[in-house]
Amino acid sequence: VEHSGNIIKLLKYLTQINTNYFKKSAISNDIAISNYDLWKYIWVLKETFFIKMLKPFFINKIKTISKTNEVFFSDLWIYNFLLKNFNEISIRTDKWILIENFVFVELSKTKNILDELYFYRDKNQLEVDFILKQSDRIIPIEVKSWTYNKIPANLLNFCVKNNLTKAILFNKDIFKKEEKKWITIFYIPYFLAWRLSCLLKEYLKN
Repeated sequence: VEHSGNIIKLLKYLTQINTNYFKKSAISNDIAISNYDLWKYIWVLKETFFIKMLKPFFINKIKTISKTNEVFFSDLWIYNFLLKNFNEISIRTDKWILIENFVFVELSKTKNILDELYFYRDKNQLEVDFILKQSDRIIPIEVKSWTYNKIPANLLNFCVKNNLTKAILFNKDIFKKEEKKWITIFYIPYFLAWRLSCLLKEYLKN
């Protein structure tokens, strides 16, 4: 296949940049390909289901940072194969990337077909890993790769700023519900991300 070597180079690069932010100019420079070719390869990788792009969620377009997308692997087997690393997750230095990518894949598979998935980051560096937009609500979702027993400040601040009442915190093994102000935070082990639709019906009632 024409340019297959560059496509493999791009895939390997995406496993090593230690971030999900897709910065076009930096990637073009680092792997020495033109912007045109980069977008052509990205299109091929999306159409062949190697990767998926996640768009930013806008509340205030002025205050929200650039329109940079995030990129995730559609299958973590491909990610591990490219790195030649199938070690246990507990000893992986890229554990947080693996877990966030895993949660993204599961959310993408199990969300309602009309739901939309985004990420959030504003100019004040307030970030939320995922924003699940449903017809009647917005649900911020944060992912932690370790045992996390307190409400992350970014998640709480996002809920307060936007008057939201529900949020989800995926973490290693805490399973509980906590009330803070008017907000209900649901702590869910990340290995249960595949049960998103059932969990939403159970926990995110009015």
